[in-house]
Amino acid sequence: ASLAALAYDRRDYARLLEDTRCYCAALRAGHAQEAGAERWSYAEYLHNGIDSIAYANVFCCLSLLWGLDMATLRARPAFRQVLRLISAIGRLQNDLHGRDKDRSAG
Repeated sequence: ASLAALAYDRRDYARLLEDTRCYCAALRAGHAQEAGAERWSYAEYLHNGIDSIAYANVFCCLSLLWGLDMATLRARPAFRQVLRLISAIGRLQNDLHGRDKDRSAG
């Protein structure tokens, strides 16, 4: 069966596709920025990093498989704000881990 056929709600599958598109676009933007001469501000980096950490995508996958009705939850501004905050925390944690790893490597 296809992933779409496994969805409890078609809206969850549509949201998964949109989140995957955002994730891929963020990865491409990050790679393009690294290759270019101009650097992002930290705010720009964090904004892109929230999509590239892909937590929204993970939540959509869980909803798709377990019927969590993520489409309805994400219609709520407070839930979107919490999801964005969780994603920002994940991005910052990943950055700190990378910095610590770089320091220990010398």
